[in-house]
Amino acid sequence: MQSKYTKIWDRVSTPIVVDAAEYLQWLLVRNYSKNTYKARRYYLGFFLTWCHERGIDSAEQITSRTIEDYSLFLRNHHSKRCGGILSSNSRRFYIQSVQLLFRRLLKKGALLSNPASEIEFGKRPERLPRNIFTQEQAEAIINAPDITTPFGLRDRTILETFYSTGIRANELIELQLNDIDHHRGVIFVREGKGKKDRIVPAGERALAWIEKYTLETRGNPPGEQALFLTQYKKPFKSSGALGAAMRGYFKSAHVPNGTGCHTFRHTMATLMLENGADIRHIQEILGHTDLRTTEIYTRVTIGHLSQVQADSHPAKPTNSLPIPDPSPPDIAMPTKPRGPRKTLDDFWGQPPQTPDDFIALGNRYFAYLETDQYRPQTIDSHRSNLKHFVLWCHERSITKPNQITPTILELYQSDLAHHIAEKTAKPLSPRFRQIRISIVCVFFRRLTKSGHILTNPTDTIEPLKIPKRLPRNTLSHQEIETILAQPDLTTTKGLRDRAMLELIYSTGMRRSEISNLLLTDINPTTRTIYVHGKGGKNRYLPIGERAFQWLSTYLEKARPLQAIHPEQNALFLTKEGTPIHRHAVSTITSKYFKTAGFKGSCHALRHSMATLMLENGADIRHIQEILGHSKLSTTEIYTHISIAKLKEVHERTHPARLYPTQTKDILAETSQDKA
Repeated sequence: MQSKYTKIWDRVSTPIVVDAAEYLQWLLVRNYSKNTYKARRYYLGFFLTWCHERGIDSAEQITSRTIEDYSLFLRNHHSKRCGGILSSNSRRFYIQSVQLLFRRLLKKGALLSNPASEIEFGKRPERLPRNIFTQEQAEAIINAPDITTPFGLRDRTILETFYSTGIRANELIELQLNDIDHHRGVIFVREGKGKKDRIVPAGERALAWIEKYTLETRGNPPGEQALFLTQYKKPFKSSGALGAAMRGYFKSAHVPNGTGCHTFRHTMATLMLENGADIRHIQEILGHTDLRTTEIYTRVTIGHLSQVQADSHPAKPTNSLPIPDPSPPDIAMPTKPRGPRKTLDDFWGQPPQTPDDFIALGNRYFAYLETDQYRPQTIDSHRSNLKHFVLWCHERSITKPNQITPTILELYQSDLAHHIAEKTAKPLSPRFRQIRISIVCVFFRRLTKSGHILTNPTDTIEPLKIPKRLPRNTLSHQEIETILAQPDLTTTKGLRDRAMLELIYSTGMRRSEISNLLLTDINPTTRTIYVHGKGGKNRYLPIGERAFQWLSTYLEKARPLQAIHPEQNALFLTKEGTPIHRHAVSTITSKYFKTAGFKGSCHALRHSMATLMLENGADIRHIQEILGHSKLSTTEIYTHISIAKLKEVHERTHPARLYPTQTKDILAETSQDKA
């Protein structure tokens, strides 16, 4: 059954539809895969339908503003195909198909300029495999089919093949009988992803099951060369049909939801890496073109980090936690949004005076950020800092972006240098001023690219020099233990806070990462946690044994009393039963620091953990992995703080140590003078 987005190819013959149809034929000539062709045809059909409904008949009518409008439309589109609002990744595929179409039209001379050339894609969250089977789970799934039946034997062979070779489902359903080489112990994968052939090794056990299946169950239906056949002696039509046939085995093995045939691919790569396989060999087996694609498994394989943490983290496990059952929390009614977020909503929610004033274009810009997968925290930061700039402009009767000149921006930069913050009664730091200026620059750069203004007035702005500062609040292990002992463990709030503090100290997570944690991010079997990292850089981390004890106690005794809404999946909750906010994490941590007689917050725990682990012998690259730093230079600041080794070298080799008697004489003279 065709959707209205594919029917347009047969019902409409406007110039832009003809151009797009020629582009699709060009893909076939270029030998693109049938899956790529099918996907581009659907995505372009969607775009052409959108254009047709708005009276756009030719490519010449489309401008960068049109592309921006289409992008914003996608953000709010409710898709029957996926049963909800399009995900950011799906929107990326829709936009990329349009971008590639116009790139082709420009190359063949059908257009003078490419209206989609200014399409920018935001930071794409780095998605790590969420579910990896243990060896026991993998074996339980493989053993689930009833091999006394023909289809049970076939399914056992399919699961063995997945686990042994790590091939994709699309590749498995395309396997032919003559692709199996029992003598060499390999399988020939024809036209894998990207039409790339490769040869993969297959284990003896998998090959034995393939031989048993072909001899006892498959038979030899005339004209059929596919290795795996359905009950009708025909090949599987799609990877989805194959997945549906295997689904019951995953369910019967009681593995987490969301797992499937592809999880075997992730599991094979992860377990082989843990057993010492070279990453480049894994790349060849999986058929990855880019080694960076394979490297995601190095961040799933964290056995080495678990060992590093056990060896160098100062927090050691305890035999038991003598904790009384906490008293139930006071029932709290959900509160209305308040504070800075509500102020931002009020400001940017006011109706614009004109279509090109700051309010109208600002909201358009924020919608663009959402479309491009920027984090909510990043968008709030842009809203807050642009609000400050817009208010400054309004005080000078400037209401539209096209009124801004380089001279006005220099004046704004000068005013920031003399601005006194209300909360601290101190001038703004260079780093904070640079953030405000940078966000204004990004805003105007976007307006220029989308054609809302002709020139970018921020082109002449030069960045400030930001001093490199070392973390000031690094604590000893004994001082941290004092802080961790502050929460009142007789209350649900105290148990939650102790578990949260222990988790921060154990893993070094940021406050935003703590607030974004979900129940499903905890894997109690492997004692690991999936972290939704800064800038979309997600990672797996080991949880120390003591921190895991406190976390388990919180989940058992305190969280059930806080969970007013059973469907709430956030790990740490407020008394209203809502997810804890990152600002609340800072407030809670600061309170316990102050009670213990120290200055600092959750970031001080992060700094202290890294410093103490370095002093206890951890390698700096392991610390980089744990902290989630993209660059090693960011982690190297902790080598400047961790000076225990430097003190040892200084005392052992400095020439002044060769004359200790002089020191005694000086101290003796000082004592006599005082007397």
